[in-house]
Amino acid sequence: MPPFFPMYAPPPYPLGAATSSQTYTGYQAAMGDVPTTPWATAALICGFFALILPIPFGLLGIIYGSIALGKIKQSGDRLGGRGMAIAGIAMGAGALALMITTFVLYFVFILPIIQSISPSGG
Repeated sequence: MPPFFPMYAPPPYPLGAATSSQTYTGYQAAMGDVPTTPWATAALICGFFALILPIPFGLLGIIYGSIALGKIKQSGDRLGGRGMAIAGIAMGAGALALMITTFVLYFVFILPIIQSISPSGG
């Protein structure tokens, strides 16, 4: 009876033995052998906090995420954290967009209604 899963040969080198001149494969990145850039971690943390305070943390999440993506590209994918950097950028931009939309809706729709209901001075 044939095996249910295809058999693959083990990698020709130990997983922890990669040097800095070697490139990392998708398998190694998934297994956590690629060091994560601290900029990506900072972007993700700022992206989470941007949901509470969009102005400082949303901007920082976008800036740190952009720096992280540049560092990852510059390293030739020897640094990980691309997904964390993208998530930080997305959450920071989303929080800023939500805040701007809320202010626009308030000043365009809600504030005029409140002013029209309130009694005029006299």
